[in-house]
Amino acid sequence: MIYDFFLKKAGGECIDFSIYKGRTLLFVNVASFCNFTKQYKTLQMLHEKFSSQNFSILAFPCNDFFNQEPGFEDKIIEFCNVEYGVTFDVFEKIKNTGGTLVLGGDFFDFWFDYRFVIPSGYIDIIEQLRQLNKSGITIHYILGNHDYWDFGFFNNDFDAKVHPSDLEFYDNKSKILVSHGDGLLKNDYSYRLMKKIIRSRFCIFLFKNFHPDWGCALAKKVSKVSGNYNHHDQQSREIRAELIEYARSQWQMGISTILLGHYHQIGIIEEKGNYVIFMGDWLKHFTVTRLDENGWWQGNWEEI
Repeated sequence: MIYDFFLKKAGGECIDFSIYKGRTLLFVNVASFCNFTKQYKTLQMLHEKFSSQNFSILAFPCNDFFNQEPGFEDKIIEFCNVEYGVTFDVFEKIKNTGGTLVLGGDFFDFWFDYRFVIPSGYIDIIEQLRQLNKSGITIHYILGNHDYWDFGFFNNDFDAKVHPSDLEFYDNKSKILVSHGDGLLKNDYSYRLMKKIIRSRFCIFLFKNFHPDWGCALAKKVSKVSGNYNHHDQQSREIRAELIEYARSQWQMGISTILLGHYHQIGIIEEKGNYVIFMGDWLKHFTVTRLDENGWWQGNWEEI
């Protein structure tokens, strides 16, 4: 029972939850630097209006979602008091634990596993992946065409289960396939040839001998060129139609749900109890797809 809990408020005071018996409780996840921080004002208004009527607000700061509550408890209390005059109960920071994160490829615009160099701009996001791993979240990383050249860093640094091609798993006896999806279109002949070349041992050997500054600059230029490849909105209908046909072929082989990336399409399509899910991108749509007890959901990461 919730009334058996003993939790510390921000500041150190331990609270016996039996004091809340008979009261209506509103549990709120809060953070000082997110789009919903201004909810402190509304929460304080609710507290002032209804606290005398057996109503309590219990706020729990959390830093697990994009580093939006990085401060220690004393800084959180100071922020709440100075900015919003908070008088309801604010507890110690909590951590999100458990669950699985699947990265469908091209999470980084460019990645090459240099032994002693991390490309500029990636330090913070890698640290967040480390924190997710420490909080008990299993991370699967499907290598894409922009970040295929991982030679052990992802596993060694944030314990990712790395998949050079596709990931298959079961959920309640339903077989699910997650694929980056590059090269699936019938007209991707030149791309499939290029893919074989740049992933060859000889090409990797040559690239390793480039100075990292040169390698990153070259990759950035190539990325800008290839970013327009098969991603135009004008081609969206043809791309989706062909990928849906591919999904139908997989459904016939016993796979019930296929998740596809690479082509920057979004949406969940259901057909006779089977699904094809386009995973979107993090260039324009910032797409997240979630599977929980309520089924599949997709949206912008800020909606989570």
